[in-house]
Amino acid sequence: MFPFLKSLIHPAARNRCWVAAAAVSALRAELKGARSFDLDGMPCAYLDIEGVFSMLLEIGLVDIYGIGIGPGDAGLIIDCGSNIGLAARCFARRNPRARLLCFEPSAAAFAALQSNLSCLGRRGAAFNVALGDREDSVDLYRDVGFSMNMRLGSPGACSSREKVQMARLSNYFNEPVDLLKVDVEGSEFGIFADLERSGKIRLVRNIVIEADWNQPQQSYHLPELLGLLEHNGFGFNLKAGGSYWVPSRIGEYQTVFIYAARSPAPEAAPRAGCNRRCT
Repeated sequence: MFPFLKSLIHPAARNRCWVAAAAVSALRAELKGARSFDLDGMPCAYLDIEGVFSMLLEIGLVDIYGIGIGPGDAGLIIDCGSNIGLAARCFARRNPRARLLCFEPSAAAFAALQSNLSCLGRRGAAFNVALGDREDSVDLYRDVGFSMNMRLGSPGACSSREKVQMARLSNYFNEPVDLLKVDVEGSEFGIFADLERSGKIRLVRNIVIEADWNQPQQSYHLPELLGLLEHNGFGFNLKAGGSYWVPSRIGEYQTVFIYAARSPAPEAAPRAGCNRRCT
């Protein structure tokens, strides 16, 4: 009995209750034709109900963003690929003293993100840029009917295109980062190449990455990213996204969640061959 009662007050259990309440509120809003739903007593703007449910599934069912830091522990959280800010609101709720830097390139999602961060006041800052290893103007492809489906550079199954500005994440912080969340649909290697080249990766303590495996036209291979993390002093665990959808076949596309935390190790030396990716 006591382990069961303890499980009810565990942060992951409370997080799932929060997600369930948000899902019910979003469904009610959708049935009424509203474009926002109630979240912790504050309005939360959204683009499509499918995107909301997909994000809530990740936040609640597998608790993918609860790794590495306890409730209330975080000082600075960086959210790369914030979309409308549901994960950011979850971070803010679980870490009431944390400051958040949120990055989202899509104009439509960014408008909702700004609205959804307004309740955080000066704790939350949003930037309408894509992130990579250079300053540039790039194409962002988006599925109009499903706001979670966006990609830089190649259209895939996306039906809409917009020009967005790419920036280097290393230019936005100079202090320790308690949690770096990266969900950028196949563009994650450029972010970490920039952090490694600038030395800012040494300031990062915990990382959660939603990465693509066997993605057509992907510009890097997953082992490259894992090698970069390991070389820079991170230990990591992997979780196959297919495990909570349907079993994946060998060679098929699937999502892989990478949970990384800094290991107590000597400072990393420059990697041999780094200039191939980092310049």
